[in-house]
Amino acid sequence: MAVDGRDRAAVLDALVRESEQYRERRPAGPVITVRVTRWSGWRYRDEPQ
Repeated sequence: MAVDGRDRAAVLDALVRESEQYRERRPAGPVITVRVTRWSGWRYRDEPQ
């Protein structure tokens, strides 16, 4: 779902607060929201295989 207007500004404000890389250059493109309805799993391995 695309986000417009005040909702878009609020989403970008949150992104800028959380990600230092966006503080100097705020994203200019569209904002898309994703709703996760199912999570099947995730794993992180620090060591190379």
